Amino acid sequence: MEPLISIIVPVYNAERYIGKCIESILSQTFHNIECLLIDDGSKDASGTICDEYALKDKRVRVVHQKNGGEMAARAAGVRISNGKYLYFVDADDKIMPDTLTSMFSYMKENVDIVAYESQCDGNFS
Repeated sequence: MEPLISIIVPVYNAERYIGKCIESILSQTFHNIECLLIDDGSKDASGTICDEYALKDKRVRVVHQKNGGEMAARAAGVRISNGKYLYFVDADDKIMPDTLTSMFSYMKENVDIVAYESQCDGNFS
């Protein structure tokens, strides 16, 4: 059985692109995930969008908190995570469908950290 990977996404005023980010997470070929969306006091519709995804997919959990910055949001995600592994994604990022599968292949070799250079064209349309 695949171990659980907790994907932590700090969200602040990201309504323009958070949907694409979440979709990229939920479409992973590695299925045993939890997506933790930490709404860090957004003043736009980001929190509502996150809540809508949580209603549609049981792998998504949302925390709404007073704005404390990206590190505070990440720390909140770590505190509530249930995964054996953590993966951090920014709200304006998209990840390729095989990202976690590829990453997990390295983790099987008993490593502590997997890091890689990402490539993104920045196009969220």
